Amino acid sequence: MSRARLAVSADKTILAWGLVFEEGWDWNKIYILILFTALVSGLFGVMYAAVQGSIQDGFAVSSALTGLGSLVLAGFVVRKL
Repeated sequence: MSRARLAVSADKTILAWGLVFEEGWDWNKIYILILFTALVSGLFGVMYAAVQGSIQDGFAVSSALTGLGSLVLAGFVVRKL
């Protein structure tokens, strides 16, 4: 076993075995989360309209869910600043 010390260099990245930590937002996962929220709320609006017979009520709830998702994402962004 080697007794060499672990050193960090800001100048270059060395390819080796182990973990690589990256700071910042994972925009692919955020995009998938937003897309999933929009699809689920749209599906809810269509299903509510089909079951209850009121398109306006169904999509009012659907738009509220989409807006709530946007507020949650904005809250995460403001918290990180």
